[in-house]
Amino acid sequence: MKFFNYCFYRISNAYKFLDNTGYYISGNVIVSACQAFNTIAIFSILLSYTETKLTKTTIIVIGLFFITMNLFLYDKNKYDKLNGQWKDEKFKTLNGWLVFIYLAASLIVFFVSL
Repeated sequence: MKFFNYCFYRISNAYKFLDNTGYYISGNVIVSACQAFNTIAIFSILLSYTETKLTKTTIIVIGLFFITMNLFLYDKNKYDKLNGQWKDEKFKTLNGWLVFIYLAASLIVFFVSL
């Protein structure tokens, strides 16, 4: 959970730098999408052994589940709390690259697994 909190914080922080309104919503949606992509990829890999495929409905339900769940977890108050925790972090650039690699890997694995 701490990793997703950090991803939410860094993504929201990047969007806050670009546009000061709704930045935490962007972080929420991107973290939710990555969580959904990872879950769908795992299900696809597991179901490939049984030679069945995920339906579009299942993919949509998984995506909506993570978006709905994270709407309650990640909001402006959570961003402010995380900002206080990680405002003066060490290795900020390295950690930013790790978050970017996670985002890219989530997308790549998702599309490969379909």
